[in-house]
Amino acid sequence: MRIGAGVANGMDYLLTWNGAHIANAAIRGKIEHTCRGAGLQPPIICTPEELMGESKQQLGFINPTRRRQMGRIRQMIKVNGQECWTLFDTGARNTYVVPAVATLLTTSKLQKPFRSALGGEVKQTTETALLEAEVEGRRVSTHAMVIAEIGNDENGTPIEILFGALAMQQWGIRLIPEQEKLDLTHYPEEFVEF
Repeated sequence: MRIGAGVANGMDYLLTWNGAHIANAAIRGKIEHTCRGAGLQPPIICTPEELMGESKQQLGFINPTRRRQMGRIRQMIKVNGQECWTLFDTGARNTYVVPAVATLLTTSKLQKPFRSALGGEVKQTTETALLEAEVEGRRVSTHAMVIAEIGNDENGTPIEILFGALAMQQWGIRLIPEQEKLDLTHYPEEFVEF
């Protein structure tokens, strides 16, 4: 019921302490797949701590002047053996791929167009893809929207994949912006179904 209310009301986040049945990586993927299959945008489902991404001490309960910042990391990931320039961006909710990457993936048509504000403009797509990739030697699989162009990084290099917050949350990927690297210590080695 909470999930349905969140989807129906266009909520960005659904906070819950229910890790067994709702805030669970395996369940989240099924919820996202079901919602998107119906042409709906699911909320980001997480615990309050996951939303903040930091411990109570880091959140400022001990130091109230500290605040969480959005992060971006750029690096290559492998898609079907091909290196793709990827932007991991905690400020982006969804994951996107360009058509050249989509040719390496299983794609499907959406029942109705999907619109998203990205890079200061509204982009629309009618195609989705199952992004199966390798991030630093670890397999990931997530839903991605196919859009004509994501944009360029600060050096003018075209971004082929924008890996968003939902997928990072699903796969336990965290960013270390000051070191320009990914933290995969939370990567799930196995999923437990209940």
